Amino acid sequence: MIPADKIESIKASADIVEVIADFVKLKKQGKEYVGLSPFSNERTPSFSVSPAKGIYKCFSSGKGGDAINFVMEHLSLKYYDAISYLAKKYKIDIESDVVYQIPERKPTIQLLPSFIPVDHVKPTLGRPDGNNLFKFLCTRFSPDIVLKRFREYFVGTYGDWCIFWQVDAAGRVRSGKYIKYLDNGHRDKSQDPSWHHNRTKEYKPVYPDFNMVQCLFGEHLIAQYPRRPIAIVESEKTALIASLFIDKYTWVSCGMKGGLNATKLAAVANRSVTLFPDLNAYKEWKEKAKEFNFNISDHIDRFATDEDRIKGLDLADFLLR
Repeated sequence: MIPADKIESIKASADIVEVIADFVKLKKQGKEYVGLSPFSNERTPSFSVSPAKGIYKCFSSGKGGDAINFVMEHLSLKYYDAISYLAKKYKIDIESDVVYQIPERKPTIQLLPSFIPVDHVKPTLGRPDGNNLFKFLCTRFSPDIVLKRFREYFVGTYGDWCIFWQVDAAGRVRSGKYIKYLDNGHRDKSQDPSWHHNRTKEYKPVYPDFNMVQCLFGEHLIAQYPRRPIAIVESEKTALIASLFIDKYTWVSCGMKGGLNATKLAAVANRSVTLFPDLNAYKEWKEKAKEFNFNISDHIDRFATDEDRIKGLDLADFLLR
């Protein structure tokens, strides 16, 4: 057993940047350090280290904690083995019979995401005159402005279906969500949404071996506007409409109430982010804001009526009133 005072001494001595820099190439960015995640195969850095707080956060895997926690996670060690490792690194005599050995790490196998060929996307991006959502928004805004926003967000049309293409930061198309709208701009709930890669041709999937790894809808815009804060909403339609009303944010969508996961949020690591939850998601998203160190807006929650709450309205509903 390692004495408690020795553990406290080790914790005080362990500089989290030094500890992690032994395994991760870090680059200073403002008051923090960033690098590629050691827990996943990624090309865009989503791993952040805060020396002031003494913690790290990996947005691609959702892992985070202090120096001890990092050693435990990265080297697959138990608590006292991690303490022993740090004691050896900082030459602190722990007066323990614990013999520390670095275990052999086995490589992890990670399935890579599949992508939709751009040639399958381009035909859907023509003028969307048969798209009910487009026609509805044209009653509130200039058709030229609405068309520009549709093209900017890669919103396509197939018959009378609206397609929200998910394009990641590298410009690759993850898939497209098909949603049908009524002429009043509301979703046609008699028709279930579907995904492009799951649509069938003669009762067979168009992409039989497709590995769907979702990204944020609008993710491709984040790098285009590096100085803008990010606003995250639930639905793709809300992101599109909010961008027409409030242009100080880059509006993106996580696709569903439970869509705030580490994989999607890796794209907004080290950016200023504010969550704008639907009325029925505020409590759950408030916890997510704490977990990922995001801001959260309670504007519609403060002004909503009981009837609004029963309907589960979102930011777009309030903006369009």
